[in-house]
This record gives sequence, C-alpha cells and structure tokens, in this order.
Amino acid sequence: MQLQYKVYHSLADLPPSWDETLTEDEALHSSKIGVTELAKTPDIKSYYVQGFCPNNTLIFQAYSQQLQVHSGHFNLEGNKIKQSLIRTSIDIVKPKLLVAGNLFRHDVRMLKFHKPSLNLTDRSRIVDATIDYMMKYTKSQGVFLKDIPREVAKYFLTKKEYQRMDNDIAMHLSIPPNWQTFDDYQAELKRKYRNRAKSTRKNFNGVQTRNLSLQEIIQYKMRMHSLYKEVTKNQVVSMGELSEDYIPELKKNLGEKYQVTGFFITENDQEKMIAFSSAIIHDGVHDMNYIGFDYSLNQKYSLYFNILFHCVECAIANKCDKLLLGRTALEAKAIVGCEPDYLYTFYKLKSRFINEIVKNITRRFENKLGDGWENRHPFKAEYYAKK
Repeated sequence: MQLQYKVYHSLADLPPSWDETLTEDEALHSSKIGVTELAKTPDIKSYYVQGFCPNNTLIFQAYSQQLQVHSGHFNLEGNKIKQSLIRTSIDIVKPKLLVAGNLFRHDVRMLKFHKPSLNLTDRSRIVDATIDYMMKYTKSQGVFLKDIPREVAKYFLTKKEYQRMDNDIAMHLSIPPNWQTFDDYQAELKRKYRNRAKSTRKNFNGVQTRNLSLQEIIQYKMRMHSLYKEVTKNQVVSMGELSEDYIPELKKNLGEKYQVTGFFITENDQEKMIAFSSAIIHDGVHDMNYIGFDYSLNQKYSLYFNILFHCVECAIANKCDKLLLGRTALEAKAIVGCEPDYLYTFYKLKSRFINEIVKNITRRFENKLGDGWENRHPFKAEYYAKK
C-alpha cells in the first residue's frame, strides 16, 4: 500500500481534523499527547504523524520522538581511556535516534489505525514503512521500537535489519483479590522475607508520607528533579532525561490517574523531602512511573525498598490487580515478590560505530542486571499455587 504522510512538529501545528477521529480520553488526542513537548523535555523533538491512502483516506495517526543522543545518557565504567574515547566519539558523531512511540510512557499506545479491514501483517508493514519514512524525514541514524505487542513483534523478528534487545524484562506483582491491606501481603511472605519487610518498614519510622497535590508538585518540582537525577546517574543508561516540568505537566494531564507521593523528614524544624515516587493508575494496574531519593540517606531509612513497599500498599489500596515496577533493579523487585514480563524491544542502526557502542552498553546493562533475581521466591507455596 502506497502511503502519503503529513508530519507536524508541534501541538500548535496540528489541524482541527487531528481530533476528529479521537475521543478526549485517548492518548493521541491533542489534549493528552503534548506532555513531553509542553514540559520542554531536553534532547527530544516531537513528531505527530498521519498516514493516508492515495485517495486521502486516513489510515493511522501516531506520535514519535527523536532523541539527540549524547555521552551524558551513559554511565560508563572501566578503562578510563576507553571511556573517554567512547564519550568523545558519541559527542562528535551526535547520533539522532528515532523513537517509535514515547520514551517516557509505556502505559498507552502512541499509534491508532482507522481502517478495521487491515490485517495484522498489513499493519506491521505499514509500521515498518512509516519508520523508514520517518528515519529519512528526521535524518535519524537509528530507530528504537519500544514495548512492541507480541503479535506485532512476530513480524519484526523476521526482519534481519532489526535487532531485538535480549533480556528486556519488566517486573510485576499480581495482587490477589483477598489482599485488603499491606498486612495481608506481608502474611503471605515466607518468614525470612516477612521479617525483612518488617525490619525495612521499621526503618521508615519518622518519615512522613503524603500524596502531593498539583500545587505541591509544582512547589517541590526542583527538589524532585534533583532526587530523580540521583537515581539516573547510578543507572547504566538513561535514554532521555525528564525536565523539571515533566511531572507537573503529567499531573495536569492525567489528574487523579497520576499519583505522586512525597517522603519527608523534619530537620531543624524544617520539612525536607528525601524521596518521591509516582505512578499511573490504568486498567486495574498500579504502574510505577518515576522515582527519586537521596542516596546518602538510603541506608538509614531503607528508602528504595520502602518506596517499593509503598507501591505494594498503594496497589492494594487502589484495588488494582497488578503492580508494575519496571525494568531496573530486578533482584530488589524479586525480593518484594515480583515476577518477570518478557518484553519486545527492537532497534535498527545505520552506523556500525553506533551499533558497536549499543552492543557494548547492552552487555554492561545485562551484566549489571545479573541473574540473582531468578532465585528469589519470597511467597509461601500457597500464593504461587493460587495463580
């Protein structure tokens, strides 16, 4: 099918017809789609795309991004001379990476087809053709396909030019309907893990926890950004960085569906934020979004594990069926009780040089993940038997 494209570079450019086939609740609606742009997210350009048949019939709408890659996105370790060469090379080449979707969201799809008669193969081919068009249009050196549905992934697995990211794992916890409180969750843990949870929660004595209003999120946005940066600087790779305004803009956009929690201590009669967590509530899922915490206080208050336990507590309170805790720190999340979801993420790169860098960083990322998480089964046998 020969497609024709219209590409818009900003919300202000979108024609009134953009919303004609969308409801206000859909992620592609102009009232929902612009968080990344409105937050002035660094290193990111947004593209709003429509695909048409030659007779001008609308086939699909999509949102994509282009990331300007630089050495600051990577936490390189090892030989300092090799580190310096890689950093310098990245910043000289200045690769641009097309993102098919949204780097900062996985709870919604940024693609909608408007022709029901299209079968899965035709849709996959249209996605492939559109990626090629957008790579040329944006002059990108590569493309990143994130969180591809299983049925579409089958098509891209047959395309030799695409590489699948192995060990792309997100951790989830199933919430049984009989869990009404955190105590119910804790009661299902084996003794070793139950005692560990109690000890961890005890370390949180003296920490005040509260859900933040939009006004408070705006008030604390600089502090939250600083705490978020403490987390990202300890990650192997952080493709894309939030701006200070991203979380406030997402709260404005999603309202009650987006919960932001602040963790505070009192120091010299002053309230001090030492951590925050955020989550998107959708489709019976408590989906942890971004977090941040003061690493210098992590051991004293067991901040990271208490954030995870707080997510469990919130998922139960919100009567969710599932808690999603994301891709990093797999063993810590396995200790809490999470199990893996194996995801489909692909990339295609024009440059051999960039491809070698990506392979090198991917190996380091996988090595850091390790496999210790696979041996963690913290619940009693009855919990697993009921699944």
